[in-house]
Amino acid sequence: MTDGERGEETDSGREGSRSDHRPATDGYDEPVARVDPERDLRGIVTWEPRSRYDAICVAICRAYRLAVRAARAAILVVAILVFSTPLILTVVVGLEEPVAGAFVLLSTLPAFAAVGAIWYAGDPVREPLGPLVVTFLLGTLAAGFAGIVNGLADTVFLLGPFVAVFVAPPVEECAKLVAVRLYAYRTPKFNAVIDGAVYGAVAGLGFAVAENAGYVLFDPEVQLAALARAFAAPGHVLYTALTGYYLGLARYNSEYRGPILLKGLSIVILVHAAYNAAVSSVGLWALALDGIVLVVLVRKLRRYRAAYREAYGAEPTPLTADPTPDGVREAMDERCEG
Repeated sequence: MTDGERGEETDSGREGSRSDHRPATDGYDEPVARVDPERDLRGIVTWEPRSRYDAICVAICRAYRLAVRAARAAILVVAILVFSTPLILTVVVGLEEPVAGAFVLLSTLPAFAAVGAIWYAGDPVREPLGPLVVTFLLGTLAAGFAGIVNGLADTVFLLGPFVAVFVAPPVEECAKLVAVRLYAYRTPKFNAVIDGAVYGAVAGLGFAVAENAGYVLFDPEVQLAALARAFAAPGHVLYTALTGYYLGLARYNSEYRGPILLKGLSIVILVHAAYNAAVSSVGLWALALDGIVLVVLVRKLRRYRAAYREAYGAEPTPLTADPTPDGVREAMDERCEG
């Protein structure tokens, strides 16, 4: 056997042993360690606590991790309290003024209708109630966050139209997207591209309900405010549903996750900004922008539903935790791309 053949045999033996030993994350796939994993190589290529000082270092790191988790939890609690304060005040006012509260509910009916249309048009399998409720509540918190940021921006710039066009759209659309990303996106129930549109619509609904309540309850002209908000509320549902669709598309196309999400979010922000700019000048004609978003969104939902039926060969059936095997997922991605 030549030296070259002997080297190739050694390399192949090492590669073959790679899967037989511990994963690379604990040092046992290091070139020296993988030849003889039973050899004690502590301090050379591996490490484990043995001395008292080692144990102290481990304890300090564990305490640090616990402190970080506690700090994150504290920040989350404070954020929830801060962002929910406007919502709580709104609920209190609504209970004290039941007539105004009724107008708030009436003003959100178009938004509820928009969610129902999206759910009916696109979702092959109905989502469980739990994640939907949590996403709705996170949407209301997003409205509280956006209200605080927009209010601060209005104080700084002293130009309402400027804030409405250049500040509110990116703040609100990003906040609603985070409402989907924080919980529903992380659950096993978010298991298809279409789920992004559904949860996005629900987050937009929560946002619209909280925002409408803030506008209607604190406006002396309750009826006019309710009418105005009834036309504005569906936009939040449609915009976040479209962004959510791109979020779902990005989830299953990890190589282009960033560009996909940037594309969807930027389109929605531009449409939202155009709507805010147009509504003050052309009034209800600005709703044409919402109509365009609705057409685009329904087209995507129908293409997804058609791809789903084609892939599974029949009417939609309940999805498992991973509803799209590789071959099916490729077929669906081809139909849903764009």
